[in-house]
Amino acid sequence: MTYLFFRYHNPLEFINAQTDHHWLQNALISKLSSFGMIDYILAIIIILTTVYWWRRRKSFAIYSGLFLLIPLIGGQFGGYLRYALMVFPLQFMLFEHLRNKKFAYTVILILFGMGWTYITLQYAAGYVIS
Repeated sequence: MTYLFFRYHNPLEFINAQTDHHWLQNALISKLSSFGMIDYILAIIIILTTVYWWRRRKSFAIYSGLFLLIPLIGGQFGGYLRYALMVFPLQFMLFEHLRNKKFAYTVILILFGMGWTYITLQYAAGYVIS
């Protein structure tokens, strides 16, 4: 922002640049319609994660809840799954809940490991997963 201030005399010039490319001009409702089924399921799971951690560890609940705000603040819903890569309380919740169920714990661990690996590799290759 310091560079933008000295170069363009506006520290928030990046917002103008996004507006010029029509990234911040569409209505929120129209962007919510671009949500896919996986995005809705993920949003519900993040809400459940936030509720789950609220009584156990509020910092995890707040951290998880803030991930719901990422697309709302930026208005970008494409690639919502990329944001979920960093919602570690979600995995902790599932692992804690399934701790005594060895088979389910192993299956979830393998599925999440494969899923996160796939999403990370797709993101690293430049693909938008949505």
